[in-house]
Amino acid sequence: MPSIKTREMFMEKARQLFAKSGFENTTMNDIAEASQKGRRTLYTYFSNKKEIYNAVIESELEALYVQLQKTVDRE
Repeated sequence: MPSIKTREMFMEKARQLFAKSGFENTTMNDIAEASQKGRRTLYTYFSNKKEIYNAVIESELEALYVQLQKTVDRE
């Protein structure tokens, strides 16, 4: 069964690579190598680059929402 920790680790490595090199210049192989895992393992969690990119964006938006909510709650 896929691990949430492994999925999150892939997302964090992908986030770093997307921020550094951009979506177009980052490959699934780059993400697998940065994660020190095989591509087969990466594909267990994400079927393609767009899927992992969307997961990263969703995670970033959730974090932003939490920060905004904290700011609103303080005021």
